[in-house]
Amino acid sequence: MAPRKAIPSGNFSTIISLSRTTSRVGHGLWRLFMPFPALILGALIMRQHDVPSSRWGLNLVGGVLGAAISVVFLARSRPATMSKRAATISAWAAAAVVAATFAIAGSMGVHRWITVGPLNLHAGAVCLPVLIVAFGGLDAFGGKAQWAPLLLAVFVATLLLLQPDAAQATAFAGGAFTLLFANAQRARVAWAAALVIALLAAWTWRRPDPLPPVPYVEGIVGLARQSGPGWLLASIAALVLLPIPFFVSPSGSQSAVARALGVYLCICILAPFFGSFPVPLLGFGLSPIVGYFVGLAMSFESRR
Repeated sequence: MAPRKAIPSGNFSTIISLSRTTSRVGHGLWRLFMPFPALILGALIMRQHDVPSSRWGLNLVGGVLGAAISVVFLARSRPATMSKRAATISAWAAAAVVAATFAIAGSMGVHRWITVGPLNLHAGAVCLPVLIVAFGGLDAFGGKAQWAPLLLAVFVATLLLLQPDAAQATAFAGGAFTLLFANAQRARVAWAAALVIALLAAWTWRRPDPLPPVPYVEGIVGLARQSGPGWLLASIAALVLLPIPFFVSPSGSQSAVARALGVYLCICILAPFFGSFPVPLLGFGLSPIVGYFVGLAMSFESRR
């Protein structure tokens, strides 16, 4: 019998790495399907109410591309947690994008969007999930005083007040407090920053929003009600599904980030029941879809 050839150590390491990557992506693949009930229902409701296909079609295309890019992102081999340098760069870049909304002519005094080619993107919906992940990676709300990221967090909350965007400001405050409570030890400055962010969010609710609601954006649940009780119940069920991936089986040192993203999303979903705010994924809007998949892909990393 011929002697069995040994597998070269380099090839063996590659096989192990591929196996771990496949296992990681496969284990969390179900989470990538959770937003699609809301996306599909929203598209059907908009179609029933004669909303142009360019609107609901963009939502569906954005969802498919977001899921595909998330799979590619997760399949890459890289460190399990975000480095301090990467977290710092991400935080400052995301804050800069939110600040850039004031460099663009607003609508009726409201500054929430940035223009990227033919698209108008809602800066907060895209960038706040990135900021929450970055602040979690920096342990900004932990037991050690982190002045720079905490001041940046307060600065972003101030921008949300000035825009104004009460839904995003409140959701951001919810994410910040989740990161704070996840730590057994919390620095006094972290407590102070979280309280200031919450007060700024409360103040944002007192600022009038002059923009009229759009039926298929802020009023999509109302359109579902007009379509019938079954459509309304299905829409509510689809919205309930959205935060589940961020709360199911969190593990690892960064699981607080996934929970913070989940709280952020829950507040974004509930806010439209208290005011004229976009309904994420169910209503028209590419930005909440981008923000959702960004948070979802990064929450996979937090579960390793």
